[in-house]
Amino acid sequence: MYSHMCKLIKLPKIRYYYMGYKDLLNVFANPIRVQILLLLEDCEYSSSEITAKLGNISNSEISRHLKRLVDVELVERDPISRKYNLAHYGMLILQNFAPMNFLFVNSNYFTSHRISDLPFNLTRDIFQLKNAEIIDGTGYFVHKMTDFLINGKKFSIMSDSPFPGDISKKKVDLIIPQNLQPEKEKYSKILPQPPLLCVKFMEKIPISVAFSDLGEGFLSFPSISDQKPDFGTTFYVTDKSGIDYLKKIWNYFWKNAFIPST
Repeated sequence: MYSHMCKLIKLPKIRYYYMGYKDLLNVFANPIRVQILLLLEDCEYSSSEITAKLGNISNSEISRHLKRLVDVELVERDPISRKYNLAHYGMLILQNFAPMNFLFVNSNYFTSHRISDLPFNLTRDIFQLKNAEIIDGTGYFVHKMTDFLINGKKFSIMSDSPFPGDISKKKVDLIIPQNLQPEKEKYSKILPQPPLLCVKFMEKIPISVAFSDLGEGFLSFPSISDQKPDFGTTFYVTDKSGIDYLKKIWNYFWKNAFIPST
């Protein structure tokens, strides 16, 4: 009886696209598509502008990649300006791509060094080192470390080496291997006395981490074939996010280190 009151309403067709892992990996497996996404992260561009920015790639090839990115809804095209920009979903994916991109950029380091001694959450956040400098050469590392110890007043240091230098007048929290416990007395002249010094031990120390009150720090991982930190290739950290990451690593090992019973 109410049929005369009803109208047939035509709903707009909604397109659902499910992007699985294979689709996502396929998108990021192509370096041109990755370059396009990173380019669109900061600004919108037309197809010809993207071609000019990237260089050495034909406009037809750029258009093909843009079509693929639009199809998977990572990129959208403004119908008026005809320029491309990163879609909301694309921005979300790109933000979560940051850790993987950091590994790609530093692949030479991570294919020759082991970071598996860190727990999962710290391995996942390794990209917090994105602004760090990788310093090559033990000599350069020693030079930077010497200045680090001279300028700072408060340090947190974990190292498999006996002791890093004269820190007798500093405030130091120190983690060293258990087999260096007898060496502690031997180096008493260059070490501060309690309460300025707090020493904990671990059975083995696969990585080295150090940071000071001046917002400066170092992080060394072992090479694939070794069990000790590689000081010949070290992350030198001076930005806040990097230092915060070093502190998280330090806190993890500090909680797991022990003070031997006397």
